[in-house]
Amino acid sequence: MKLQTLNPSLFIESVFSPSFTKYGKILDLNCSKDLISKLDKDTTIPEKGNVYIPYIREWENDKIFNEISSHFDEEIEIGYCNGQNTELNALEWHSCNEINIYSTPVVLFLAKLSDLDDNFKIDSSKVKTFYVPKNTAIVLYNSTLHFAPCKVEKEGFKAIIILSNLTNTELEENNVKFNVDKKYEQFILKNNKYIICHKDATYLTKQGVKPNIIGTNLKLTI
Repeated sequence: MKLQTLNPSLFIESVFSPSFTKYGKILDLNCSKDLISKLDKDTTIPEKGNVYIPYIREWENDKIFNEISSHFDEEIEIGYCNGQNTELNALEWHSCNEINIYSTPVVLFLAKLSDLDDNFKIDSSKVKTFYVPKNTAIVLYNSTLHFAPCKVEKEGFKAIIILSNLTNTELEENNVKFNVDKKYEQFILKNNKYIICHKDATYLTKQGVKPNIIGTNLKLTI
């Protein structure tokens, strides 16, 4: 595998391998093709950085809602994340599962909440690397630490992101939608978004995100 050859310091596994079942599972969704078509038709990949839109209501319909609702306890939102990312930078988690549908191949850096030490820190050596082929749908469990995908193609990546409604939206004073896990309250950045970062991700530390990822800031070479 060329990607593995270019990244000898990373052990890149497939999401179809048994080891991925600790973090999530593959989904066979009838709506995947429709959502990928909308993603490719309605969105572009930025030349630099990433763009994340929590929801596009025009993409949501009863057929999609009915198929996906079994994976969530609340209403869902369907948005997307497109970009040029190649680094770990951060790890986030939510109180809900997260469904991702990719129209491009990507690499994911993943860990578990249980990998955090008593001080809520994690060494990047505990982060695992997984390759996801294009047109693949997965669910990431709410105990899985994750962040933006890494691109495998020069043009960048495209991903549908499905979460409980209003996840990753701005915190609003006196409007608490999600039950807050007091244990992790210090890591809340947005609604239902808990996050830690690497010290190199200064765009996050400037927002008050705690630099609790120690070790090397993992990077994918393509």
